[in-house]
Amino acid sequence: MQSYCIYAEAFAGPFRPLRAPEPPFTHKTPPFTQVLFLFDAFYGTISSRKPSSLCSYKTESEVSMKKRILALLLAFSMMLSLLPVSALADTGGGIGSAVYASNEPLPDLVMGSNGMPDLSGITPVSEGVYQGNGWKYEIIDSSHSTLTLESGSYDFTNTKPITKGGDALTFVQCEVVVEKEATITGGWFHAMLNYGTVENSLLSTNDIENRGGTMTNCLFKCSNPPVGVANYHKLTEVSNSEFEVTLLNAPSGFTGWKTYYFTGTPKLVVRLSKYGGGFNELQCINVRTDYGDKTGPDSDGYYTFTPNAGEDVVLNLNCYIRDLVITKDGFPDTTGREPIYGTGCRGNGWTYENGTLTLERGKYDFSKDGLGQLAPDVNLVVTGATLKGGAFNQIPRGLTADNVQPIILNGSGLNGSGSIEAVNGLSSPKWSKTLYAIKDSQVEIKASVPLTDINCRAIKSRYYLDNNDKTALRFTANFSFLDTYGGPELILNKSSRTNLIMKEDGSPDLEGIPYDWSGEYLADIYTGDGWRYVDGISDYLELTAHSYNFRHCDPLNNKISSELAAVTCDITNSSGAAIEDGIFKNFVENYGGTINGGTFAAGLLVRYATEQGTVTGGAFNGNTALSDKAHPVTVHDGRILKVNDTEPRVLDSSRHLTTGTEWNLYSYEGTIVTVTADTEITNINGWDIGKFPGSYYPNGEDDKKTVSFQMPDGPVVLNDTLYTLDIIRGTMWGNTSVSVPAGTELPLVADEPAKNETFLGWTLSDESLLTKGTLNDPECKTITIKMKNAGATAEAKFQKDTPAYTLTVTGGGLVNSKTSAVVEAGDEVCLTVGEMQEGMSFNYWDLPTPLLKALTDTDKDSNFSNKVEPLTFTMPDLSKYTEDTRFTIRLDIRPAELPDDDDGPSVLGTMATVAVGGAAAGILVWQGVSLGVDSYLQLSLPGGVPVPANRRELVKLLWETAGKPDVVLPALYGDVSTEDGELQKATRWAIDNGLVKSADDSDASRFDPDRSVSKYEVARAWFKVQQMLK
Repeated sequence: MQSYCIYAEAFAGPFRPLRAPEPPFTHKTPPFTQVLFLFDAFYGTISSRKPSSLCSYKTESEVSMKKRILALLLAFSMMLSLLPVSALADTGGGIGSAVYASNEPLPDLVMGSNGMPDLSGITPVSEGVYQGNGWKYEIIDSSHSTLTLESGSYDFTNTKPITKGGDALTFVQCEVVVEKEATITGGWFHAMLNYGTVENSLLSTNDIENRGGTMTNCLFKCSNPPVGVANYHKLTEVSNSEFEVTLLNAPSGFTGWKTYYFTGTPKLVVRLSKYGGGFNELQCINVRTDYGDKTGPDSDGYYTFTPNAGEDVVLNLNCYIRDLVITKDGFPDTTGREPIYGTGCRGNGWTYENGTLTLERGKYDFSKDGLGQLAPDVNLVVTGATLKGGAFNQIPRGLTADNVQPIILNGSGLNGSGSIEAVNGLSSPKWSKTLYAIKDSQVEIKASVPLTDINCRAIKSRYYLDNNDKTALRFTANFSFLDTYGGPELILNKSSRTNLIMKEDGSPDLEGIPYDWSGEYLADIYTGDGWRYVDGISDYLELTAHSYNFRHCDPLNNKISSELAAVTCDITNSSGAAIEDGIFKNFVENYGGTINGGTFAAGLLVRYATEQGTVTGGAFNGNTALSDKAHPVTVHDGRILKVNDTEPRVLDSSRHLTTGTEWNLYSYEGTIVTVTADTEITNINGWDIGKFPGSYYPNGEDDKKTVSFQMPDGPVVLNDTLYTLDIIRGTMWGNTSVSVPAGTELPLVADEPAKNETFLGWTLSDESLLTKGTLNDPECKTITIKMKNAGATAEAKFQKDTPAYTLTVTGGGLVNSKTSAVVEAGDEVCLTVGEMQEGMSFNYWDLPTPLLKALTDTDKDSNFSNKVEPLTFTMPDLSKYTEDTRFTIRLDIRPAELPDDDDGPSVLGTMATVAVGGAAAGILVWQGVSLGVDSYLQLSLPGGVPVPANRRELVKLLWETAGKPDVVLPALYGDVSTEDGELQKATRWAIDNGLVKSADDSDASRFDPDRSVSKYEVARAWFKVQQMLK
């Protein structure tokens, strides 16, 4: 700054040297901001007396105010010239207008309280036509309009029929057309054409027409049956009187009519007016007092009911009902019956007073399929009638023990005390555990616990309502039933248990188990929960449901602490049952069941080819009835003597099972197997004990003949010869090198690609090893090989991926000796100056922000600079800075006679004189006189004319300033539009007068009008044209 002050001294006289603060901005800061900042800093510094005065510094001679201001401005200009050229370039943007497209959705339908669509704020699509979201409204004239529902669901009991967020709506005044895709779920309408669906609506007048649509649960008030409506029914009053009717939750209702019509089974609300005032009682409907779950009257005299499907409805048809009807709650129905004043009612042969039903004559069946079961609260008295069915907590008065069959629920049975919850379909907490059913009648009992036997004899499946729910029975208490299950009492759950318990000898404990005799098997069959035992010529245990672990004496629940050594009876494992574990010394037949584990010393038995079930785990002596997922286990040069401490079982010459000498072991993947051999075991499939999955010596290192391991998905050979597979960039069960026997299948999984890598596929040293998958396939990351009698190598191949970028240099620069080049991250990039404009020299490289940031971030200690030429750097990976892959680098140049920014104040004396508007003013141009050039252009160019940014703007400004002189065009420029005659003339005139140069010396037809121009080129051309005009 001291230099600035000294220079100003030439104009303003000597003054005290001062230093301004370093400007806190970059070459990106707009020029005007820089001027304001430095002006303020400099001005505030030199104003020692009055900061607000521009000329307050003290001089030794009197000078004019104008001279002082000019000197100060020149000092600021030289100070701002330190800024890079690009900082003062126009960055574009500016202030424009923003236009936003509006795509507002179509409005939902809103109704006014007058029953017409609310059109507030809706612009008609044409005269009188309004379009909304799924609807259209057309105004035909002042008294006719049509609302067409095109799609969607509408409830016209609300002013917002789509969202139901409005107010209550009573009536729709306009005609409504319901299209096929539309649905109405409520409302009151006077005119309608229906092609879609209408539900729960009131429809008055004869202007309602159905045209192929659906009208369900609707109520019509019209003089004739509704047009086009199928399956409608009439609603009348027995005396043909007028009455009121509406739908439940409808906005209003109909009055003053005798015959209404309805569809479906809507919930109807009616009121019968009485002549002279008040309302009549609705005693019955269609001869029933409880018709359609009739309720009422309410405080306003309304009754509510639901019509039965498919029938007309007559109100108050046949007042008194004489027949006995039992309600669903088990009590006599008193509605519509002849009352007994203050105490009850009576009917044909019966009376009901104060909770006592007296049957005087007739026959009565209180079973489920008869009148229905009486509630236990009702006291029953039989005086002259006959009972055909029913069950009661006590013997009805008038009957004897000979008329009833006692049924007792055992309170100490195997299922606990339990209770009877329902009798003949009637639920009540008041049912006793002892019931008295009418003999020879059908009885249905629902208990809180499973019912498994009667008098210890198993209940046959046909007596259960649902074989999956053993809490409910239905049977007829006749002689045949009593002969089967005994008597005189029928005791339910007399047996003590149904769960399977095994005795220590390996057979089922049958104590307390319900049983039944089977003529088919000629045996007693004991039946439990999910199992049965056939005790006859062939004894065997059959499992029918649940999962069992026969390591325990309580194989289902394991509630007994003692362990079971082995099962010694034959087992049939049927569909629905599963064996989880256990040791089985006799045959096991897997008849549709599931075996997930266990040790089967005699293997599996197959009697029929189609009976085989599912096996997923376990150890078996032989592979009979096993799937191909069962793998053999053998000992190289040895025998397996025991499996899971169990000797093998084989058939002797008499076809009886006996102890064998060697296991033919097969097992499934994941099964834990303990094998005892006749020789020490040192490896499993070539793996040392401890390295093979789950392998160890259970008896310690002193007993190497016994080893435990987890079965793989493949054969197991103990003490086998091994061959090594080396795996590169992949693993087999997490290992990169394995030694296995020949014939072993090995699944290989490729490693995940590293950063910037792509998987290419697997390669094998011997491609014939491949059994599953594809080699050299980028999509196949897992392969399976089978080892041969030799070592091998498998390698997962990868290629390195690096992002590629397209770099383009403008302004005459080159990237790797070209104007544009594609480089990858990690490649070397060299920026050099190509053909330099005459009189210009290199200034700096204008790098894109992501590239500049990446270079400075990765090389913070090297003081990276973009002001060197040539500029060489390693292309960084820009993926974390930007998603772009194409970038432009601009070569910034400056006049050759001007010093570089780094030359410092040693060139202080370099000056040039510039003529401005005829008045001479000396302007010092020194160290980057960019600001001086800017000042010159701002002072010289006509007011409001921006500095040209490209060759097109420059030549037109020069030509127009010269008065648009006429030009002869020997030829047109090929890259200038033929329709732009003025640009063709301006271009030819400017080149002919040496104001600008040709774009290409070898091609006279090329001008390159959009190529950018520097301010120096503009200033030079403008100065020349001013000299020409003088």
